[in-house]
Amino acid sequence: MKPKLFLAILSVVLSTTIAHAMAGKLKSPELAFPAEFPSERREKIIGVLKSPEFVFASGDFINWNTHLNYSGSTTNLNMFLEKVSKCPGFVISLSFTGTKAIEGIAELPPIPEGDWEVSHSATDPDHLYIRVNLHSNRIQMAELYLPEIRGAADSAHEKGPGLKP
Repeated sequence: MKPKLFLAILSVVLSTTIAHAMAGKLKSPELAFPAEFPSERREKIIGVLKSPEFVFASGDFINWNTHLNYSGSTTNLNMFLEKVSKCPGFVISLSFTGTKAIEGIAELPPIPEGDWEVSHSATDPDHLYIRVNLHSNRIQMAELYLPEIRGAADSAHEKGPGLKP
């Protein structure tokens, strides 16, 4: 095989196998959503995340995955959970870090900064993962309030606009 042809083929093969990623730090809360995601739902959740009531400590992203860290007291966290729970169509998963690991289950890594973290992926845009830092001296478990939790709608007339069936 001629050297130029070999180099051309090698160049094409290598260029298709190298993954390009975007990553960076965030100066304010943002989330990535697919283009078809309803704008009113996007605006509602971003409005909560950017609310001046909640202190944005730091954030980062890699491709479509985002991590937002917030600082505040248990009262701030309670207000945050209440407001997020009122955003239609979102599923909220709440977990805790800083607890003793359960046998067979590894402890989650610590939150790098702040008292709670919000994780989101554009591949599952209806889902927010909120992780509470129990090592924080501002979060008191005895004062933590979980907002009302409702089961999923099970018939077409109970589904709201933009909600998954």
